[in-house]
Amino acid sequence: MTERKLTPEQIENLFSFCEEQEVYHYDLQMELVDHLAAAIEQKWQEEPKLNYNKALWAVFDQFGVSGFRKIRRAKEKELRKKYSRVLWQYIGEFFKLPKIILTIAITLILFGIFRKSENNLDKFLLLLFPYLIFLAVIQFMNKKKYQISLVPGKSFLLNDHLKWIKSRFDVSFQVPTFALIFYIEYLQRTNAYQAHNAYVELLIAFLVTFFSIFLVAMSIYVPKRIKEDFIREFPQFVKS
Repeated sequence: MTERKLTPEQIENLFSFCEEQEVYHYDLQMELVDHLAAAIEQKWQEEPKLNYNKALWAVFDQFGVSGFRKIRRAKEKELRKKYSRVLWQYIGEFFKLPKIILTIAITLILFGIFRKSENNLDKFLLLLFPYLIFLAVIQFMNKKKYQISLVPGKSFLLNDHLKWIKSRFDVSFQVPTFALIFYIEYLQRTNAYQAHNAYVELLIAFLVTFFSIFLVAMSIYVPKRIKEDFIREFPQFVKS
């Protein structure tokens, strides 16, 4: 006896069924439809004469609303793990050859700026101005460049994850900024330039360098990867 398979119309109905269960993200619907379809066809192996609607509801009773929620949480976790791995792999490249040379160079340049400032706050700010411009540029790119323009009527968990990463940037952006503010206050409270201050300045220079790499990864590299992945997986839903 030939195994029963879902027709294209029935598969399309499963997408509508997911929307009825308040699952509106299309990429999540695809996950759920795969699970439902496999379960329905397995059900038909056990009860070949069972009609489609009864098979669907029997399967849904097994899943339940909590089953849908579990699949959603698993999908969200999968996305977080995937792009966290992308983030840290990118950052890790700056601590291996050849990019570690750039990391060391930026750290030493910032360290040199701190050493030459000699507690002169105006000089410190003037030397650091290009870095502040750099922070402003990547913040602008984070907000504007790597957005995904979707056709109306569809939403995607992957696009929501991109928005979430962009919102995390607003928090992460403050870390090097506060580090610099801390150092400025440190300069203001220190009346004399002392040799042991070099260790503090080297540490701050490294932290600012590290968080700069982190911000570039979070604001440019990861959103770029997400956008590329989205266009590759769902080109028909992207506005040309």
